[in-house]
Amino acid sequence: MMSSILEAVLLVALAVVILYAVFGLIGTTSVVGKHPEWRKMVASPSDYGLESKIVGLSSSDGTSLSAWWLPSRQKARGTVILAHGLGSNKSRMLPRASFLVGGGYNVFDLDLRTHGESGGNYMTPGYLEAQDIIAGTEYAFQANCERPIVVMGHSYGAVAALRAATQTSKVQAVISDSAFITQSDMMHRVRKETLNDKSTPFPLKFGISLVGLPLMNQSIRFFLYLRTRRWIGNDSKISALAACKHLEGKSVLFIAGENDVIAPPENTQKMYEATSSRTKEILILPGVGHSTYKLGLKPYEQKVLEFLGGITVSDGRMGQN
Repeated sequence: MMSSILEAVLLVALAVVILYAVFGLIGTTSVVGKHPEWRKMVASPSDYGLESKIVGLSSSDGTSLSAWWLPSRQKARGTVILAHGLGSNKSRMLPRASFLVGGGYNVFDLDLRTHGESGGNYMTPGYLEAQDIIAGTEYAFQANCERPIVVMGHSYGAVAALRAATQTSKVQAVISDSAFITQSDMMHRVRKETLNDKSTPFPLKFGISLVGLPLMNQSIRFFLYLRTRRWIGNDSKISALAACKHLEGKSVLFIAGENDVIAPPENTQKMYEATSSRTKEILILPGVGHSTYKLGLKPYEQKVLEFLGGITVSDGRMGQN
């Protein structure tokens, strides 16, 4: 009798281990390996009438990076480094680049690792990507580009931008567009949205529901380490919310869509309140989801250009006009 109970317990334990292993593997497949759709260019600078130069550089771990240098047509008022969202690339940031260049700013439109024409075969939730952005700021600094140097990111690119700004003094300001506060919160919201969607097939709903099991996030982190040999810390250390607490002396503009289910306005408000900078602003766009910008969206453009216009550099310090 005792032997049968022990065997049953061992079988259940084995089943649980297999379940977590399978979902750990599946969970990392979405961020590891080849994703051709992340690399597909949907436009070129010439489509927007922009002059461009291809720039090659390397991140701190040796990952090759690609960017477009898009100079202002007039005497530049500063330099903006653009960082796209997950599954995107520099070509999808060209609409933003267009109004920034038109507003008198140089733009450094960067492909983050594993996207576009940059190297790499896995991504992180803005953790290593922060180093990619820092490489861009170093390029702009060494090339004596017009200052201030501002980083503008969307989604996980915004998370990377906030993290990068805490790690280099060369960034004077950040525009955080639709950043999620933590990876766990973002995954929970995506899971909830998918489960509530009546069009989602039952097998997919069942699989996604299992992602909410205890320790599943830890399992995914562990398998990411096994596949990449890169350990990603917990949310309390690598999240956007954590970064916001260390932005002393940097101007920050937070942007969110009113209807964003991935990075909702209440989370953006939390980041705004946690930000330690004396100069911070927030813009909530009515009727807009996670994709906050489309070409010609005046409230977005006006707020960004107004924010940029308020930044100046004096004696190596950032201040306000």
